[in-house]
Amino acid sequence: MPIAYPDHLTGILSTFDPYILNNSTLFKSGFPARYNSFLSSYINMRPEPGNKHEHEGELTLGLVSSALKAKGPIIKNHTSFAASARTSYLQHISRLYNRSMDDKTNPNYMPEYSFSDITATIDSRLSDKWRMTAFGLFSLDHMKMKISEHVQYIFDWHTFSGNVNVSYTPNANEQWDFQFGGKNTYSEGDAFGSVPMGGGNRNYALLGQATYSRRLSDKLNLNSGAKFEYSRFETANKSDDSQNLLIKSSDKDFNLYELYLDINYQLNQNFSLNVGGNYQFYAGETREHTFSPRAKISYTINKFTIWADYAKTIQYLSLYPYFTVKTPIDIWYPLAKGTQPATCHQYSIGINQEIGQLLSFYAGIFYKDMRNVKDFASDIQTEYSALSNRQIQGKGHAKGLEFDLTLNHHALYMRANYTLSESKRKFAEINNGKAFNPPYDVKHNVMINFSYQISPRLLLNTLWTFSSGVYTTFPKGMVIAQNITEFNDDKPILIPVYTDRYNYKLPNNHRLDASLDYKFGGKNLLFKLSVGAYNVYNQSNPSFVYFQAESTDNLTKIIPKSKVMLPFIPYVSLRINW
Repeated sequence: MPIAYPDHLTGILSTFDPYILNNSTLFKSGFPARYNSFLSSYINMRPEPGNKHEHEGELTLGLVSSALKAKGPIIKNHTSFAASARTSYLQHISRLYNRSMDDKTNPNYMPEYSFSDITATIDSRLSDKWRMTAFGLFSLDHMKMKISEHVQYIFDWHTFSGNVNVSYTPNANEQWDFQFGGKNTYSEGDAFGSVPMGGGNRNYALLGQATYSRRLSDKLNLNSGAKFEYSRFETANKSDDSQNLLIKSSDKDFNLYELYLDINYQLNQNFSLNVGGNYQFYAGETREHTFSPRAKISYTINKFTIWADYAKTIQYLSLYPYFTVKTPIDIWYPLAKGTQPATCHQYSIGINQEIGQLLSFYAGIFYKDMRNVKDFASDIQTEYSALSNRQIQGKGHAKGLEFDLTLNHHALYMRANYTLSESKRKFAEINNGKAFNPPYDVKHNVMINFSYQISPRLLLNTLWTFSSGVYTTFPKGMVIAQNITEFNDDKPILIPVYTDRYNYKLPNNHRLDASLDYKFGGKNLLFKLSVGAYNVYNQSNPSFVYFQAESTDNLTKIIPKSKVMLPFIPYVSLRINW
């Protein structure tokens, strides 16, 4: 069942806590028929059932973040729980850095960012045939981004997700699942000392689904299901710059009905075939019936597998950006009247080879043909009102290849992943109808993870990541605006003027994280002392980009500026397990 995405920044902690959600499967292709409503990839996460026999816990105390986690029986051998609470202290590090800054005329303030989340699950074996699980996740993020002494942005966003699943297994060959849940996301942004700009948006949804799985024979399996979703989207504008009031400006909702069927058939010892389909009926400002077929064929011999697949996916939501680059407060918005859902036809081919327990290799290529993808008209206002009236439709494609190599030999573990891709979009209303690279086009993406068990107690771990810079929109000129500042200053505000969109490529991002872990303790208490650093070589990776006018003599230029969320930060943490 879908949950709200807790968009934690910096990457110092995983977005979802693996203490609770430790079983996950990522689908980049070959999507099962149950997955739809987004064009790209899906991740299936299953919560930890907890410990039904004894209590255990974990406490982590660190300079950057801390966490308290526990699991154990509520009713022994019958019902168990697992819970986790995490919080960060990055905002305190940023405040100390900002206070120490001497240059007040041209400061480079560090964003003050903090986040917290709570995750919990309950697992209960009601009988030999009935089982119930419940899951909940709440996240809270806050960021203050100071541009100068007079100009700053304040962002808040939080999410909540909860669901209950009841499973009925009448025999070893079939299973029924009934799920009910809801999710909520809220974000708010304010700009002070610049162009008046502020507002909030909320999206909440109620969901229900029933699934049926049956093993018809040793070679044939069937998975089917029905889903219902009610989603509501509310946006609000700041009514008065001198007051912290939000006035609702837009209110949209839709119902989504869905049926799906998957058939998995083992043709012989080597060949397997998966076919399926997903039907959806969307009822909002527009009504749409869609059918998304899926097919995948695989050939396996020994530990070598080659596969090919096709999948059609549908998307009903569009993303309205708050800035020229992606941020967590961007607004997801439903279909406007008279528009059609975005569709993607994806074709993929791949191989996978395992060599004993030592080495595994994966390679794949893909091509995506996209229609009715969305963007927003160039004359959109800074307000959130009437977003649906500004939606425009276009087409696009994406193509790429991926390599993944994993080595696991005694004390040494290494994984390297490389993706080469290209994405293009084309709209009649943007850039005179010329194709362009959208802001999420990342040409090169590299990840290298290296771990070495120096001794039974001592572990060295490093992670290096690289990604190409994405495209944003650079202003070509400026106009002068008077009397819209919130402070007394003789200088007028210079407002950038935009022509072509997505015309400026940001610098590449790369960073090295490293840690050294030492384990010690006795029978009842186990300790792990970690010493390490984020962004070891202090790479200035831009997390937020803005444009600022700088004047020298009689010349004024608009200069691209950036804010770095995570410079070089050393840390020490102590984890206690019992």
